[in-house]
Amino acid sequence: MKKIKILPIVVGTTALFVFAAGLVFNHGSNVKAVKAAGTTVDLSELTADYVAQNGDILTGTLGGLYKISIADKAIVTLNNAAINGVNNVSCPYAGITCLGDSTIILEGDNTAVGFQSYYPGIFIPKNKTLTIKEKAETPGSLKAHSSKLTAPAIGSTQLSEYNEGGNLIVNSGTLNLSSKSRAACIGSVNGGSFGNITINGGTINGNTINAAAVIGSGCPGTCGDITINGGNITAVVIIPVQELVLAPKEHVVISQLLVELLMHQ
Repeated sequence: MKKIKILPIVVGTTALFVFAAGLVFNHGSNVKAVKAAGTTVDLSELTADYVAQNGDILTGTLGGLYKISIADKAIVTLNNAAINGVNNVSCPYAGITCLGDSTIILEGDNTAVGFQSYYPGIFIPKNKTLTIKEKAETPGSLKAHSSKLTAPAIGSTQLSEYNEGGNLIVNSGTLNLSSKSRAACIGSVNGGSFGNITINGGTINGNTINAAAVIGSGCPGTCGDITINGGNITAVVIIPVQELVLAPKEHVVISQLLVELLMHQ
C-alpha cells in the first residue's frame, strides 16, 4: 500500500487520482405523509413516505421501507437519524431524495443508505443544489452509500432516465462515503453525468472500488467543475485495473486541503 500526502495542493495531476467525472436522478412516487413544517420527526414512528419540510428535524431510525424526501428550498436537520435502506426491487428510491434545492444540517451521527441497488444514499436532481453543513458548534457526521455500493454515496442513479445529476456544496461536517462498480462516492455512476462540486470545509473519507473517482465521475462519466477551497479528504481507491478515468484538469480548482490517497493494487 502506497500512501501519499499533499498539503497544500495546487491544481495538478495528483488531484486527478481523487477527482474524475459524474451523474443524477429524479424519482417521483406518490407521497403518503406530509406534516406541518418545522417539526421534529421520529423516523421510527413513520407509517408512510415522508417529505421533510423547511425547519424539520429528522431523528431516530427508519423502521419501514419508506421514501424520505426533502422539499424544494427546505433546510432540514438530521439529528442522529438513520435511514438504512436495503436492496428491494419494490423500493426504487434513494435513502434521501432531494426534490429541489436543499440544505442538510448534520447533528450527531447520521446514516443514509439507498434502497434499490441502483439508487444512491442521497439523490440530487439535475440543475438543483444540495448544501451540507454541520450545526454550529456541534459536531455532525453522515455515513452514506447505496445498498450494494453500486451507485454513488451522494449523486445520481444508474437508471438512464435519471443519469444527470445536480450540484453539491460541502461547508462542514464529516462525510464517510463508499462506492464501487465504477460509481464515484460523490458524483455519478458509470455512463452518467453530475454537476458542480464545491468543498469549502469539513472532512470527507471516501472509499471506492473498481476505477471510479472518490469525487467527480464514474468510469466512464462526466462532471462539472470541482472546486475545493478547504477541508480534509482521505481517499481510499482499490484498483483492480491499471488506469483511472481522470477528470480534465481544467475543471479542477483546488485552493487548499489535505489529501491522503491510499492506493491498493
